[in-house]
Amino acid sequence: MNKLHKLFKPNSVAVIGASQKALRAGHVVMRNLLQSGFGGAIMPVTPRYKAVSGVIAYPDVASL
Repeated sequence: MNKLHKLFKPNSVAVIGASQKALRAGHVVMRNLLQSGFGGAIMPVTPRYKAVSGVIAYPDVASL
């Protein structure tokens, strides 16, 4: 297996700084992952929201 496989085809993605505000990078990344049909776990990380784009959020990286 190629050593870069996990980087380019991850099983999960943590979105640090996920946001509900439409023009923020964290919101755009979440939207793109959800709309692209990414098959792995999407874990938004933000202390500001309990969920982002309908996905339960984690308050910090240690909580993942």
